[in-house]
Amino acid sequence: MTFPKVGYLMRPLATSSTIKNTVELEQADGLFPGYSASGQDVWLPYFDYEGPAIVLSAVGAQCGSVAQIA
Repeated sequence: MTFPKVGYLMRPLATSSTIKNTVELEQADGLFPGYSASGQDVWLPYFDYEGPAIVLSAVGAQCGSVAQIA
């Protein structure tokens, strides 16, 4: 069986460099929930996408982990 490349199915919206040094661990006014393959775990000053998503961890110990955000 042949699977299509990821780029044919979805468009990446962020890379680790997009949010590096901009995350907060505690909720505060003006911050939005940020997700990794382990779920909502950080808070960000902005967001690029709103709606259902699939998060694929591409770096670190969780590399290859996937989470569905509904």
